[in-house]
Amino acid sequence: MKIKIFFLIVAMFLFNGLNNARELNDLAIVSAIGVDVDEKGQYVLTAQVLNTKKQNSSGGSSSSGGQPSLITVFNSSSSSVHGALRDMVDQSPKKLYIAHMELLLVSEKVAKSNMFETLDFFIRDNENSNDFILAITKDTSPKDILEVLTPLETNPTQSIKDSIEVTYKNKGTTIHNILSQNISIMLKPGINMVSVSIGLEGNPKEGQSEENIKNSNSKTKITVKELAYFDNRTLQGYLNEEEGIYYNLARNDLESAMLNLGTKEDGFVAEIIEAKCNSATKVENEEYIIDFDFKVKCAITEISKDKHVENLEEINTMQKQIEEKIKSEFISFVDNCKNKYNSDLIGFGNLYYKNMNKEYEKMQSKYGNDYLKHINVNCNVEVSLVNEGSVMSVW
Repeated sequence: MKIKIFFLIVAMFLFNGLNNARELNDLAIVSAIGVDVDEKGQYVLTAQVLNTKKQNSSGGSSSSGGQPSLITVFNSSSSSVHGALRDMVDQSPKKLYIAHMELLLVSEKVAKSNMFETLDFFIRDNENSNDFILAITKDTSPKDILEVLTPLETNPTQSIKDSIEVTYKNKGTTIHNILSQNISIMLKPGINMVSVSIGLEGNPKEGQSEENIKNSNSKTKITVKELAYFDNRTLQGYLNEEEGIYYNLARNDLESAMLNLGTKEDGFVAEIIEAKCNSATKVENEEYIIDFDFKVKCAITEISKDKHVENLEEINTMQKQIEEKIKSEFISFVDNCKNKYNSDLIGFGNLYYKNMNKEYEKMQSKYGNDYLKHINVNCNVEVSLVNEGSVMSVW
C-alpha cells in the first residue's frame, strides 16, 4: 500500500505540467504584436499570426488556386492591452498564443507616455517568455508594419528580426535587446533605456499585396532606423547613426562599424572589427570623473585615389587619425547626452551606483536629476591595424 502511495505521489509531480496542456491545433501562434492608441485613448492592438493552414497536394490552398498567405493579421481595441488581445477571439477561431512571440512593436504615441504601464501586461503574463525584441515604430504605425509582406522571409517578423541583427552586427548603429534586458535597464538607477526603431519606406497599402514579394525591387520595405532614447521611461527622440556606434562602444557591445576619414579624394575607410571598453569612476577635489579606455582593432578597407600609403610612418598617421576620430566623436556624443538629450544613456550614474555607492548618494543629494551635467569624462583610445601589409595605395 505504501509503495502504491509513493508511486502515486511521484506521478503527481511528474505529470503535473500536463494539467493545462493544450493541443497546437487549438492555438493561433502569434509571432508579433503591435501596440498603438487611438484618439479616445484606447489601446489598439495588431497581432501577426502564423498561418498553419495546410495546402493541398497541388500546392495551392483548398479554398483558392493561389498560394495562401503565411500570416494573418488581427486588429482589436480596448481600454487595456489584455482586453484588446482577448477581444481578438471574436475574429479568430483559435485562442491567440503569445508564448512564442518574437517582436513587440510600440508606436511613438504610446512610447511618449509611460512605457512601463504599456509593458505591464507583457511582463506579468505567465505565458510570456519576455525574450522578444522591443522596437519603436518611427513615422509609421505598428499596424502598417505588421501588414507588410517581406520578400526574403516568408515570416515578416523573422525578416524584421534578421534585419535588426544584421544591422547590429555589421553597422553597429542599433541594438538587439530583448524585453527582459530593456526592463532591467528601466529598473536600474542612473541609466536610461535605448531601443531600436523600425520604419517603412513606400506605400503601406502596396506592401500588403503579393506583388510586393513578387517584384525584384519591392515597392514597400521595412527598414531599421535610428536608436530611440528615453528619459523617465518616456520616448524623447532619436540618436543619429554615428551616435549609435558610440553608444554600443561605451556599453562594450560593439561588434563592427565603419568609419570614414578624410575627404573623398584624400581619405580612407576603416572597419572596426573588435572593440573593448573599460571604465573607471573617481572623485577628485569633489569633481566626478569617469575615465574611458577603448582598445580598438581596425582594418583598412578602402583608400581614395589621392591617398598614398607607402611606409610605416604614414600607416601610423592613419592609426592616429582613427584614434582622434573615435575620441572626438565619443566626447561629442557624451556632450549631447549631457546638454542636448539630457538623458543618461551610457549609464554614468549607474557606474557610480555600482562602484562608488556612497559617492552616488552624495551626487544625488547634491545635484538630483541634474547630476549628469556634473560628471566629466576622460577618453583614451588605442587603435591597432590588423592588416598593415595590405593598406598600400594601389593607384
